[in-house]
Amino acid sequence: LKPYINSLFEDWPAHLTAVQFACNSAVHPSLGCSPFEALFGFKPRSPLDLSLALPASPAGSSYDLFRTRIHAAHDHLVHHQLRQAAILDKRRRPATFSVGQGVLLRSSNIDLPLPTRFKPPYLGPFRVEQVVASGNDCRLRLPETLPVHPTFNVDLLKPFVDRDYGQVPGPPPALEHRRIDKIVATKLRNNVTHYVVQWVSLPPAWNSLCSPRWLDLHPDGPSALSDWRDRQLAIPATPRQDRASHHRARPPAPPPLPPLAWPAPWLPPPGPWGLWHPPGP
Repeated sequence: LKPYINSLFEDWPAHLTAVQFACNSAVHPSLGCSPFEALFGFKPRSPLDLSLALPASPAGSSYDLFRTRIHAAHDHLVHHQLRQAAILDKRRRPATFSVGQGVLLRSSNIDLPLPTRFKPPYLGPFRVEQVVASGNDCRLRLPETLPVHPTFNVDLLKPFVDRDYGQVPGPPPALEHRRIDKIVATKLRNNVTHYVVQWVSLPPAWNSLCSPRWLDLHPDGPSALSDWRDRQLAIPATPRQDRASHHRARPPAPPPLPPLAWPAPWLPPPGPWGLWHPPGP
């Protein structure tokens, strides 16, 4: 429709009939004829055919021609189905599943109460209950919370591999049950000094930032705080460097000017009150 409608896209309903006639009268590659001819047994008459006024064929010959075209369309469909299957089989790899095997189900065709962005790509694992004789479908043992048909094509399944990652270490014990080794640093948070606590028998990666109030309530907190203060007082204080030494040395000030002797040779004598008046014109 786009090449025939106007720039405002307003007259598209007027072209629907012509576009529908063109699609139904065009030859389909899988049928070997047009959809109209496969359905009714004859080619549709275009406005040009109506203007030529071609004679109609007899009823018997039209029926025989209709049967011939129906069989020809069926043969074309079977031929193209076999051809498309051969093309798809070249890219497919044989997937063999056995009863009781764990598989993962692709979730692209399953309606889940999740947004598309957060939907997992595969669901499972599920156990295979039955393999169809053709080997293309498998019946899975699905939970009751997944109300879908349990038979799926092998293209939607993937073998589940149970990997052994070894013993995963559990989380450390709770804070109130840990023993404090020492305080290693301090940090200022919301204008309150917090302390970085290192725990007994735990690596530095598990160090925690604790408030002074929490340390006061912990059994090892007061002793850890006093030990931290003693270690800070034992650190020798470095002398404070003069701030002026950080800046570039300024040049020495010039010497003051000598006092002006009176009377100056270039000034006239003062007036009667000791004030100097400019000379008259």
